[in-house]
Amino acid sequence: MTVVEVEPGSCGFTTTVRAAQRADGQVAIEGDSPCEMVTTWLDALGAVDPVSIMRGGPGLVCARCHAGCLVPVATVKAIEVEAGLNLPRPASIRFVEA
Repeated sequence: MTVVEVEPGSCGFTTTVRAAQRADGQVAIEGDSPCEMVTTWLDALGAVDPVSIMRGGPGLVCARCHAGCLVPVATVKAIEVEAGLNLPRPASIRFVEA
């Protein structure tokens, strides 16, 4: 199982995403978030084909979240790692003064 914790920023809704590969090759997604929109989206994902997701397939975008929400991209990273398609390396977004 691959687990990622997402601190998305100003909303303060820290989210935990869990990805577990199933015998059929699909990756099951579960998560905990104080954000109702994210929770609804994670529940709707259920299980996904990791290769399809990497290619921008259905379910990649949380239609109910705003465009800058980091949870969808963190979920894709968890799927990639769980499927053996990427390495579990830290990722971050930092704001720097120009």
